[in-house]
Amino acid sequence: MTRKRKIGALGGLAAIALLAGLPQAQADELADLRANQQLLQQRLDQLAQAAAAPPPSADVLKGSFPRSILIPGTDTSLSIGGFIDETLDYWFSGGPPNGNQTTTIGENGVLLSVPLDVHGQRVPGFPTPGNVVPVQTAHSRGHVFSQSPRESRLRIETRTPSAWGPVGTVMEFDWAGTNGASGQNLLHVSDNLIPRLRLAYATIGGLLVGQAYGNTVDLAANPETLDFGGDVGQWGVVRIPQVRYTFETPLGTSISVSAEAPDTDIWTPVGMFEQDSNINCANYSCSGTTTLPLGVNPAKNTAPDVTAVLQVTRPWGHLQLKGVVRD
Repeated sequence: MTRKRKIGALGGLAAIALLAGLPQAQADELADLRANQQLLQQRLDQLAQAAAAPPPSADVLKGSFPRSILIPGTDTSLSIGGFIDETLDYWFSGGPPNGNQTTTIGENGVLLSVPLDVHGQRVPGFPTPGNVVPVQTAHSRGHVFSQSPRESRLRIETRTPSAWGPVGTVMEFDWAGTNGASGQNLLHVSDNLIPRLRLAYATIGGLLVGQAYGNTVDLAANPETLDFGGDVGQWGVVRIPQVRYTFETPLGTSISVSAEAPDTDIWTPVGMFEQDSNINCANYSCSGTTTLPLGVNPAKNTAPDVTAVLQVTRPWGHLQLKGVVRD
């Protein structure tokens, strides 16, 4: 009886211990549930804050210059711009012949090659074969209408930081790559305009390399015009291949020096020559011979044009002194 009582007592103690452990297990499970609930609440709070905050791309993608974005994964800023243009021209007199689809009139257009108010006169002393040239009648070339989107433009610009300063690039096109014979019958099937390179240059510090506005071109002083051809009488070629360096000096002055692609044309008794003219008798008045009397193109270029511009800038404006040396 004594042994059985001991066993029974031990069993009672085990039962009491088991019952004592139940509240501890329940407490541990309750603590785990509360911890999970806190983690879930923290996650919900994070999601709520992310939804209320502005998108990170607003600042992350902002480029280093106006209207630019930062290319993801790089330190290069990119800007893409341009415009769509539809120009309509109507010539009351002196217009270009139908078939040559051009809406460029001014200095770089058709204005300099068409008569405005003449009636078939001859101009003596003009340096061409026969020493006279008939002037076309303006009335027969009047009432000409043309319309084109060829002056629309696309511009791509980038800037990348470097140890020597920002490295910039500019690439710009329009669709005015047709003139003369290449502009004939553009509307026969479709308006088959050809892209034309306007600008393509890179800069770092004061160095510029590529096709850009000429060193002697003062864009800030040029008037705003509606015509795509620009004002008659502007200085030099507007955009031209070049290598240029600009020195910034004290007191608001700068000196820029460039070596630019020369553009030479010469009138001779057998016609006009340019630096890239083909001196072929089929193109000039040298009938009966196989070579031109001049032998070589007199307008060939042997050196670049060297230009220099000194600019003094003041609050009221700026002054420029320009010069060019050429072969």
